[in-house]
Amino acid sequence: MKPMLRLTALLAAVLLLAACKPETLEVLQERDIVYTVGTDRNAAHLKTDAEWDALLERFCNYAADGSAVTFYNSVSHGGTVRKAATKDAVTYSTTSREEMKQWMRRMEDAGMTVTVTYDSGTGTWNGMAYASASSSQSDCPFDSKGATLSLFSVSEDSRVRFSRGNLQYHSVNNTWQMAAEQYVGLGENAEWATLFDWNINDTQPWMAGHDTVFSGLAGQWRMLNEEEWRYLLEYRSASPLGGATDARYAQVSVDGVRGLLIFPDSYSHPAGIMLPVSINASSSAAWNANSYTLSEWTLIEEAGAVFLPLAGYRSNGSATHTGTAGRYWVAADIIAMGYNALYIDDNMVAVSSWFGDMGTSIRLVCGE
Repeated sequence: MKPMLRLTALLAAVLLLAACKPETLEVLQERDIVYTVGTDRNAAHLKTDAEWDALLERFCNYAADGSAVTFYNSVSHGGTVRKAATKDAVTYSTTSREEMKQWMRRMEDAGMTVTVTYDSGTGTWNGMAYASASSSQSDCPFDSKGATLSLFSVSEDSRVRFSRGNLQYHSVNNTWQMAAEQYVGLGENAEWATLFDWNINDTQPWMAGHDTVFSGLAGQWRMLNEEEWRYLLEYRSASPLGGATDARYAQVSVDGVRGLLIFPDSYSHPAGIMLPVSINASSSAAWNANSYTLSEWTLIEEAGAVFLPLAGYRSNGSATHTGTAGRYWVAADIIAMGYNALYIDDNMVAVSSWFGDMGTSIRLVCGE
């Protein structure tokens, strides 16, 4: 190779290495960070390492302003919400902001829950990290029976609590349960059924076995009737939100799962999370506009909201329209009223007639 060619090749290699230095790259490393500043809880979905660094800088700013900052990654352990334990604490102190940021990075990488404060008198950053543990009962929006702590008016003098998730039936073990998460319920498989039709006696099969299933609430779990659904969605008084005097529902997506978000009578939207649009109205555009990550949904759920996923319905023995339409059975006098279901579609949130042999989802309620 001629000297000039060698020099040109060397220069090109140097330029290539410079262009690929780690600090110049937008590293794709997604995180769902849930953090508390003082008493305000927030969530941030980060798509790049640069965004994570910027958030760490904000944490330092909050601490420098006198607020304690606590954070954890809600998806680094499979999406499970984490909470600080009171043992196995790791402590760290430094007068360098950059060293504190690097320590916070290492603790987050290790799956820890981190609290950071700043001592302005000594100019010292103080950090404490805990081994993450399951969320405590005090943070859970449900009671021990799986009913929401939040209340929803279904008439002028009656309020209910919703079950933790859609009804599920295990065909092998012949057992019933509530879905572990509110956004679970899409489709069916060989063992678990999530869409139910009426039997030849015009009754729901779960009615015969639910007394021993739902933690001692024998006979108390039930479906809402048409009048109750209409009052819940159209007439009840509720907290104001996003320009709506009484925020009752909105069509939203949770981690890509479409569904109906129902606000409780008393609701305070979590700080730092966008307000939903098209409140109390059906809109095909709302599914994309009101899109929330799992960490954002966690805070909304903790505030008391209920989510009904679009699980489709069963037709001719097979699930169909999964993720694009929702049908939920409505209690009714079948002989007098026929079969009715709550429709959740692009441009419809209302009760209408349905077909007894076409299975739909069930979300149960109990009295307050």
